[in-house]
Amino acid sequence: MTSPVGTVIVGAGFAGIAAAIALKRAGATDFVILERAESVGGTWRDNRYPGVACDVPAHLYALESHPWPEWSRTFAPGDEIRAYLERVVDAEGLRAHIRFGHALEDARWDGDRWEVRTGVRTSGLGDGRSVRTDPREHAPSDGRDIRADARDHPPGATGAGGGTRKRSAGEASGASAPNQAPDAAPDGASDDARGLRPAGLGGARMLRPAGPGDVLAGAANGTAHPAPGRGGTIRAEHLVLACGRLSEPRIPHVPGLAGFHGPVFHSARWPDGLSVAGKRVAVVGTGASAVQLAPALADRGADVTVFQRTPAWIMPRGDRAHTDAERTEWRETAGALAEVRAELYADGEARFASRSGDAAAAGAASRAALAHLHAAVEDPHLRAALTPDYAFGCKRVLLSDEFYAAIGSGAVRLEPSALAAVDDGSLVAASGARHDADIVVLATGFRATRQSYAPLVTGEHGTTLDEHWSGGFTAVASTLVHGFPNLFVLGGPNATLGHNSAVLLLEAQAALAADLIADRAGAPVRVSAEAEREATAEVDEMAAGTPWLTGGCRNWYVDERSGRLTLIWPSTVAAFRERLDRVRSALLAPTASGGAR
Repeated sequence: MTSPVGTVIVGAGFAGIAAAIALKRAGATDFVILERAESVGGTWRDNRYPGVACDVPAHLYALESHPWPEWSRTFAPGDEIRAYLERVVDAEGLRAHIRFGHALEDARWDGDRWEVRTGVRTSGLGDGRSVRTDPREHAPSDGRDIRADARDHPPGATGAGGGTRKRSAGEASGASAPNQAPDAAPDGASDDARGLRPAGLGGARMLRPAGPGDVLAGAANGTAHPAPGRGGTIRAEHLVLACGRLSEPRIPHVPGLAGFHGPVFHSARWPDGLSVAGKRVAVVGTGASAVQLAPALADRGADVTVFQRTPAWIMPRGDRAHTDAERTEWRETAGALAEVRAELYADGEARFASRSGDAAAAGAASRAALAHLHAAVEDPHLRAALTPDYAFGCKRVLLSDEFYAAIGSGAVRLEPSALAAVDDGSLVAASGARHDADIVVLATGFRATRQSYAPLVTGEHGTTLDEHWSGGFTAVASTLVHGFPNLFVLGGPNATLGHNSAVLLLEAQAALAADLIADRAGAPVRVSAEAEREATAEVDEMAAGTPWLTGGCRNWYVDERSGRLTLIWPSTVAAFRERLDRVRSALLAPTASGGAR
């Protein structure tokens, strides 16, 4: 059955909810939201590992139209953010617009509208997400793994004494291990875990990458299967992709991992009800998820070993509980919460200098990070292993008050090299050290530069978004793509930040989309190939010379196919908004015939 609608929004996380609110404000209320899971929340529904929290202050991570005075802490825990989004959906009356359990399967421009095919999904495994990885069957499609190569480990570098002696997870890691410089896989608790499906219903479940046709079909909490005879086709004037920018967990190819005797799973697939008390847990990676997860596991009684390919720049987080008096003031005093939000925004914009390569700002920030390290970790060998050798800001700067303290106290053990193999039940590090473990958690990030929805969307020239983006993401105003009329991509090309709240960018994109959708007088919204080339050149010019490209590291902001900075916005929030305003004015300006461009 085919049903007509004004706009289809794909995804009910922050981006999709922001888009729906903006459409309502613009009077374009004929929209539906497709959500493959059975609840809203996006990444905050899917990521449930111990310690999960936002690394942006809560008052700035909230939607501007829905300030929330009741946040419990400076940096909100994940379950509070999910509950906040549920409240926003109810306050805005959006639940009636959401089709839960509906996954995008295909979207095609037919010359007049978008024909969107959906499947209704039901969970096959529920929340039982204890799974394994079989690299023999499903190696990562980009052919890379998390082991260090000769470039990453200088000749003669060794770890833990350089031997191959088997070490139990309860024994102290060799503090004499020198610093290692391989790059860590991108990581972070900021995006959906779509695109993976647990396979097999017995005790040896595997976590494996799905094919393009499945990439949005998997329910967040287990295998998703089409419900026979359900789903359908929607004809929509406009299509808004709000699917999450980090949507496919990166599963590393590690020889022997399939034969590991215990549970192996990605941090974005944390099994509900898993007890770690008294267990030896190996955390692979030291990105944003890992630095939250490892100390939290230790607090829960686990014996934790962290495998680190590349140390991160870590700044103090400064988290604390909000007082009752603060929450009362924010709730009852007019303007108090807006003032806090404005201060946080200004602080974030000021951080851009240190992240983007300003010598004085980056120097001050790196000294603060090193002071934070030295205050918590006394052992000089551990300090060396935890000290980055690349420019501040090149990789995502992490915030943690607990990670260094956990390493320094011995609550968490550092293996300063990558997980290279699993042999005879032991985890073998690139240094040659061997570790015993009961559970392996892959905090190995996401395949950030290949959007999982892109193969499913076909434009007016018969080209998919994946094909259009074969050399990396490009768009006008990070939102509009040549050859894809009336398509709006939120959180896509150059639409995340390293210094401030990415929700600010999503709201700006949502407002742009709503304004263009509400202006129904003209022809479909199109941008030319020349406009997209000019926008791409503008981004490239801003990015040139920044640490993201020249800082001496590999990071998930850069597309390795083109060497371009394709994910992070290389300027301020104010500049992003100004750029979108220019595009809005150009597209809404009346033409000689009185229509819209």
